[in-house]
Formats: sequence, C-alpha cells, structure tokens
Amino acid sequence: MSSTIAGGNPTSPPDVAGMVYVTADNTGDYTSLSAAITAEGNNKIYKLGPGDFTLTSQLALTNSNIVIEGSGVDVTRIVFDMGTTGAGFKITGSIGSAFDVTPNVAKHSHTITLASTTGLVAGDWIYLTRDVVVDANTADRYDAEIHKILTVDNSTQITIEDVTYEVYNTADNANLYKITWAKSVAIKNLTFIDNRSSVTAITEQADTLFLFCYGLILENVKFDQMVHACCGVQNCFNSTFNNIGFDGPRQIDEPGGTGIRYGLYLLSASTNFTLNGAWAQRCRHSFTTNTIAGQTYGAGRRRNITINGFVSYNADTANFDTHESDIGITFNGCGAQSAYFGSDTTDSKGFNTRSPTTFNACWVENCQAYGFVIFNNDDSAGTDTSPGGDRTSLVNCRINNVVQAGGVGRGVRIENNRASILIQGCQFYNVPDDVIRIETPGSNFIIANNMFHSCGADLTINGGLIMSPSGTVSDLIIQGNIFGAGTPPANARPLFITTTANRLLFTNNDVNGLTNTSPSIGAASTDCRVENNLGLNPIGKITNPTHSGNVTLGFYGGDVATVSSGKTYKIVGGDMMVTLSSGGGNSISILDSGGSVLISGITPELKSQLILHGYSVKFGSTSGQTLIVCAK
Repeated sequence: MSSTIAGGNPTSPPDVAGMVYVTADNTGDYTSLSAAITAEGNNKIYKLGPGDFTLTSQLALTNSNIVIEGSGVDVTRIVFDMGTTGAGFKITGSIGSAFDVTPNVAKHSHTITLASTTGLVAGDWIYLTRDVVVDANTADRYDAEIHKILTVDNSTQITIEDVTYEVYNTADNANLYKITWAKSVAIKNLTFIDNRSSVTAITEQADTLFLFCYGLILENVKFDQMVHACCGVQNCFNSTFNNIGFDGPRQIDEPGGTGIRYGLYLLSASTNFTLNGAWAQRCRHSFTTNTIAGQTYGAGRRRNITINGFVSYNADTANFDTHESDIGITFNGCGAQSAYFGSDTTDSKGFNTRSPTTFNACWVENCQAYGFVIFNNDDSAGTDTSPGGDRTSLVNCRINNVVQAGGVGRGVRIENNRASILIQGCQFYNVPDDVIRIETPGSNFIIANNMFHSCGADLTINGGLIMSPSGTVSDLIIQGNIFGAGTPPANARPLFITTTANRLLFTNNDVNGLTNTSPSIGAASTDCRVENNLGLNPIGKITNPTHSGNVTLGFYGGDVATVSSGKTYKIVGGDMMVTLSSGGGNSISILDSGGSVLISGITPELKSQLILHGYSVKFGSTSGQTLIVCAK
C-alpha cells in the first residue's frame, strides 16, 4: 500500500506493494502495530521503524503470511505494558472439535478409521491424541502427534501422508482434531520487552507464545525481562529460529513464586524445529521442553529438534534441560558458561537430559556440581513412552572446571535405571571428583576415547575417575581412554566398581601417571576383563588372587593367596598366567568355559600355565604349595 502521507512528506517510507509501515513518529501508515494488523490483515510485511511500540493490552493474532520486521534489535522494541495477567503477545492457530478414533489404530498405520470424516478433506492437518502417559512422574501428561491427510477415503476412513508413530486405542481415549494453522509467520530484527512491574499469572505457558504455527521463522530477535518463559513454541511444525537472545526473565509475582524463568520453551507435539545461534543470560533454564498436563492441546512429544550454537550464561538450575517426553533432541556446538544459585537451588548444571539426546561438540565451563546429568523424574526404568535419558550420546564434548557445590564437582552423572549411554571422544579438564558417575542399576554403557586431564584431585583410593558407588552395572565397555593426563590425581583409580559389574571390558586404556593404576572391581562381579592397558598390563604377581567364597581366581575380588584341594576355580579379569609349585601329588585339570575338560592329570605342579578368561582350573592336593598368579 502507499505509505506517503498528506502533503508529500519527503521523509515518508517508499511506496512498496504489500509493505505496511508502522512508525513511532507518525511518518508511516500507522503508529500502532495492533491497529495496522487489524486493518491490513494477511499477506503483508509490517515494517516497524525505530522506537518503542507499546502494547497496553495483549496482542493476540491469528494471521497467516505476515512478516513483522523491526529496524534492529533494541532499535525497535515491542513493549508489554498491559495488566498484571496474561502473555503480552501471541500468535495462534486452533483446533476444532474432537473426532473419535474407532476402532484401534496400529503403530505405523497409514489409515485411521473415525466415527465420521465429515469436515475433513485432503490436505488438512490433524492433531492425534491419546491418554497415554509420557512422563513417569506426572499422571496426566499425555501423548499426541501431528500428521497431514493424504486422502479422505470414505465416510469413516482417512489416509495420512506418513504413518502413525504409536498405537492409538479407543480405550486410551484416542481422538483426532483438525488443525487450523497460523501459517508462514516471520518476526525479525526487533526486541520484545516486558515492562510490567508485576505479573501475577500467565496461563499461556509463555510471555510470548506461538501455538499451532506452521513455517514459523524468528530471526535476530531478543526477549528482554520477560515473565515466566520468554518464548513458548507449542504444537508448531517446521519452525526455524536464527540468532535469538533471552535476557534476564523474571518469575511470576505470586506468593512463593514459581521459580520458572525460562528462555526458549518448546512444548507439546512441536515437530521439526531448528535453532541456529542463540544466547541466554540468567535463566532458570535457557532452553527447556515439556508436555502440558490438563490442557486440550497440551499433549504430545517433541520430534526432530535440532539446537545449534546456543550459548547459555549463568543459569540457576540447569542451563539446558529436556523433559521426559522428547522423542529425541540433538545439540550441536552448544555451551553452558558459569552458574548462579536461585532461591531454591543448590547446584547449577550445564545440561540436564530426561530424554534421549545427542550432544555433539557441546561444552560446559565453570558450572556448579555437575556438567551433564542423564536421568528421569523418578529414576524409574525407561519404557517406550517414557525412556528418560536412555539412548543418550555425548560425542566430542568438553567439560571444564566444574565447581564444587555441596561438596560435589562431577563431570557426568548417569542416574539410576538408565541404559544405552555413549560417552566418546570427550575432554574432561579439572573435574575435582568422579568424572563419570554411574548410579545403579544401569546397563549398556560405552565410555571410549576420552581424555581425563587433571581430574579427580579430591578423590581417595576408594574413588574412581569412572565410579559406580553401589548396586549392579551391566554391559560396560571402557576402552581407549587416557586417565592420567595433565596433573594426575594423587589417589584415584581409573575405575571403581564398589559392588558388582556384570560383563565389563576395560581395555586399551592408558593409566600412566596414576598412583593407583589398577581398577577396583567388586568381588561379586562376573565376566569382567582387564587387558591391554598401558601402564597396567601385563600385571605382575597378584597378592590375593583367590576368592574363597566365589571360587574365582584372577585379577579382582580375591581375599586369599591360596587355593583349596578339590575345588574348581573360574578365571576372572582376563587371561591369567598360573603357577602352582613346591609340592607334590597334584592332579590338576583345565576346563573350558562350558565345563568340558581340556587337560587333565597335570602333576606334580603347574608351571606358568596361561589359562584363558572364563576357563577354569581344578586342583587336586595342594598341601604346602605356592600359588603365583599374574595377569596378561
């Protein structure tokens, strides 16, 4: 539209088709963004000049195909100065009434049968919900997913373009809702700032909310002094954020507060979200996610989320935090710098993950107590719908200078009941306590090719740079790590399994520089191998190689230096060189892992016999003999 004003003001913006100029100095088409959008509607670019554009009531938009573009961050500001309740700005689509899903829909189904398809057409988008809990600690956070209709086949059946991700049963109150998107909305080059002195309630989940938006773009946008959560993205599809800032959010002003001061808040069934470049300062969580309980459109799990180059400064609980109901999030090159305590926190971590997460080249510097924590809300075992932090990977990450808080300064903590964790190629520097701590039970861990540089300074001989403090850890592979780089710890061991390890491989590591080079492995452990480690293997004479109760012979678990006549001892800890001499009358047999006799009638002594891990040796008379056991 024409932007010239009466009298031909020479400072007027140029006349560009589809461009609407909103200026604070009355040189454009409008001085109010709200008035401009109300009058001009969709398919417009709203160009905001320098200055403050104050909202005295909530600006709630449902528009599509619009661009709101300022003149620069902190040059153009949208200022919230309305009442004490509610979000300041929101752009929302909507959903219609529920369609009953009947009968049940199988996982990976192309078709969905409904009581009626009236009102649905090909090309519609749908929000498919079921009352299946996706958070182990909250009973009414439910599942949902978003799809596009390919065809309406008949009066009761639709075909979707892809497949359903889960089973949708009528017993679980499976429903389908038609989505009306707010499409192709872009906001660029401006600041949102909440100028209210008091806000007592925000029901929209965030001070700036985008709900049921398709193709949402935010670029060069700063959120300043926002309340509760700076920016919420809920049930949005194909969203891209570039160069976003979150500065000093505030909690709701109510008795006791909520403690919530989030930066970016990704919610419900949001799918295909990418962020490229962001920073945040003094949040509770600079980035977090959730499924909302008790809300018609609160259900769902986030899918296909990629966060690139997000740097968080001075969070008070965890710089980055993912909740249980994320299908999978990837962080690339994201960093957590420093920390401060909030009113109800005793540590401030770098990254929390309660869902399967991939961390690539991420870093933590000067955070409190923990660099990374992998867990779920109640430390229960993972399920298909609530996996917790299972299937998480840390690859080529950097964890530096963890600050002790409450006497704890650890690199990575893997909480109880977690499984399928990969930690590979990471650099750990100046982590004062156990660097990787595995709570139990837990299973399926690979810790490989990591560098432990000047770590474990505060540990005793009963502590390990990799530590399992109690219970049983199963299927643990530790290989290719260097434990003594920099200033090695005075007392710590490379590995300390306090109670039990079932199926452990500790191989091809370098323990040079450590005073206590030998891993400590609980006596009840089974099928554990320690071999080919620089600075450790081959291992000389083992002082007490025999466990009389478990009837084992080898590297770990021993409590005596002798064997008993007539007993069969299983070789543990790796391949062992066994010598039994200075006596007579022996009849010694060697058995394979299945118990079959390979060699029998060895007498009168056993001379430097190599016996493979998992094999057994049976002794006859051993009176007055000397036992020597060395590890390969």
